[in-house]
Amino acid sequence: MAISVIASLGAYSVNGNGDTVPSLGFIITSSSPISVNGDAELASVATSGNGVAGDPYIIENLYISADGDSSAISIRNTAAHFVIRCCLLRGASEVGIYLDHSSNGTLEMNNCTDSRCGIFLNEANNNIVRNNLCSRNDRYGIETYSSNNNTLVNNTCEENGEIGIYIVISNRDTKVANNTCNENALCGIYLSQTNRRINVSSNNCSGNGYYGICLMSSSWNTIGFNTITGNLKYGIAVTWLSKFNLIYGNTIMNNNGATGVYAPTHVQANDTETNYWNSSSFGNYWGDWTAPDVNGDGIVDSPYDVEGGANEDFYPLTEAPSTKLIITISSPADGDAIANGTVTIVWHNGNPLSSVSYFEISVDDGAPIQIPAGTTSHGLTELITGPHTIVVRAVGYDGGTATDSVTFTVDASASENAGSPSNGGMDVVIISSVAIVLLVGAVGALYLHRRKN
Repeated sequence: MAISVIASLGAYSVNGNGDTVPSLGFIITSSSPISVNGDAELASVATSGNGVAGDPYIIENLYISADGDSSAISIRNTAAHFVIRCCLLRGASEVGIYLDHSSNGTLEMNNCTDSRCGIFLNEANNNIVRNNLCSRNDRYGIETYSSNNNTLVNNTCEENGEIGIYIVISNRDTKVANNTCNENALCGIYLSQTNRRINVSSNNCSGNGYYGICLMSSSWNTIGFNTITGNLKYGIAVTWLSKFNLIYGNTIMNNNGATGVYAPTHVQANDTETNYWNSSSFGNYWGDWTAPDVNGDGIVDSPYDVEGGANEDFYPLTEAPSTKLIITISSPADGDAIANGTVTIVWHNGNPLSSVSYFEISVDDGAPIQIPAGTTSHGLTELITGPHTIVVRAVGYDGGTATDSVTFTVDASASENAGSPSNGGMDVVIISSVAIVLLVGAVGALYLHRRKN
């Protein structure tokens, strides 16, 4: 039964029942809870798709009131590619969307409210959770447990009974970026027993009952470029065996009762272990620690002391960092003539405070090639003779982008004009060899002439 037609063009809209729902102008159909175990069952409930990357199974546009069932949508033991999108899910005793030992899923534009947890990934790897509203749940907005290589971006997790986003025993390559985790009873984002390569970037964690971001028994992670304001206790709390985390580029203001004037009784962060509160060149922006800066380099002249141990931010910023992406291609130059079809594109990020998720390179308007963050060059081969335009695009964790392009020509004659070593430098070798032969011949002739005389 179709229960609502949504016509608004915004990201979400409110229907006649007072529920916030995805709003793209489609019809939401009432459904009973969905439980899937295995790829075959997933195929049977999908409305379209073949379960491959280019044509995933689709579950969409559903209203499910679980009425006490453990979950509204449960997907277990699957490896096929699938998408769950634009669903309104509520009232489960445990979780709105539950992925258990399932991979290759995308959960997007869903509203998961009034359950124990909005979205829960249990030992589920290589999934994307984006643009979901997971609010007003009894405990967590989104929880991942023992799950790796997942991406959680652009979700709103507010007013939950405990934590906005809870990452537990997730050991590698999880990205938590550009989420809004405000006004949760305990904490905006909480990492527990997460070790290595959890990247928490460009999130807003404000107005929470205790902490903006908390780490417990979590090491070797990156906490960068987040906005952390107005939390009742510390903006960032790092505790119990959490070591060697990099915490930098964050905007930290008005936490733990702090104002614009520093007070030792209202320090905005607590760290009982050993961690890094700055990169090699800059730290965080603390709203109560913005001066002095005698040399005008943008770094406060004195470190910011973090409560709880011996940690300091040695390079506190005088202004909140701009994370605007700026990318510049440095080689080759516009108009260059390349002697053969092989060239290395070199670029750099003009704003070290920005947070890049990945790069894309496209050749002559072709399909983009995705390049990992941290890369500054990429080789291209087998370019045909003629002009080529290369576009490099940086994509930030907050969804922002920046591009630069260069146009050059592949021209085999360029080596003759520019002395390019396209033939391995053989012209120079041959000329040098001829010169040597002539020189030896001349010396020999002179020697014989002298002998005869």
